[in-house]
Amino acid sequence: MTKLSLLFIFLTLTTNIFSQDQIPDLITDRSDKTESVSVIPSVSFQIESGFEYMKDITSAGIEINSFSIASTLFRYGLFVNLELRLGGKFFI
Repeated sequence: MTKLSLLFIFLTLTTNIFSQDQIPDLITDRSDKTESVSVIPSVSFQIESGFEYMKDITSAGIEINSFSIASTLFRYGLFVNLELRLGGKFFI
């Protein structure tokens, strides 16, 4: 190993690690089914993902099956009362 890589390992292993004092409650939306009334804490990031199966019968008696996979919602807390949301679905 070179002196530079040893220095990097030494500095990486000897630095202080700071984490959250407490873990906030998880606020879920059941991605694309419901919208929560709460905003996630500021500077927090949350990913919600799932799939959905729907079966519908038309008035003509035709059965229609639809699948929604990779329904994902990304949430990021910008401020105390504001969050950024980005979501989408992939239909089959």
